[in-house]
Amino acid sequence: LEEDLPDGITGTETHAYLLIKKYLLNHDSITTTVAVKLIGKSAPTVRKNLGRLVSLGLLEANGSNKNRTYSLAK
Repeated sequence: LEEDLPDGITGTETHAYLLIKKYLLNHDSITTTVAVKLIGKSAPTVRKNLGRLVSLGLLEANGSNKNRTYSLAK
């Protein structure tokens, strides 16, 4: 699961990404609410992690704000 991680990804972001990636192997997408429960950090922290994972090209964001979901980047 840790292959192909980009340079500059932090340990915290790697941990979050690996948990999310494992979840997404069995689900099409993940919401922030589910990610918060999965990662066990605060919602603002998880949103920040999700945003970074999108900017690093690991996840794709779908929808806007309240209805946003995340999926593995293709």
